[in-house]
Amino acid sequence: FLNYIQWSVLKKVTLQNTAIPIQPLIFNFHDAVRTGIGTQYDFTKKLGVRFGFVYDQTPAISEFRGVSIPTENAYLLSTGFHYQVFEKIGFDVDYAHGFIPKSSIQNQTIRSFGNADLATDTVIGRITFGI
Repeated sequence: FLNYIQWSVLKKVTLQNTAIPIQPLIFNFHDAVRTGIGTQYDFTKKLGVRFGFVYDQTPAISEFRGVSIPTENAYLLSTGFHYQVFEKIGFDVDYAHGFIPKSSIQNQTIRSFGNADLATDTVIGRITFGI
């Protein structure tokens, strides 16, 4: 798959609060691409495995990157399996790990400086019912 995401429409978010003045959150995102590839192999009619890879380009521009969204380009690897318990009931379990390089935060606007070291792990379970 290949997705083109128009993040550039998200320039800033202004929060409204009459009790405390809050500075707008300035993102100035640029458009980004997300692409991936995957495959599935069925050992039998009941048991299959799948593997995938995704590249997710960050929409963040370095000089506007803050601690609230410290993203960098991400690389995700995933694996999973499907087991067909009965003709109309199946069970799936998937796992994905996201590798995200260390990103530098040098935002003069909000006086935020430092580094972000990120990773993600996701586990998903599903039961599928056929009609």
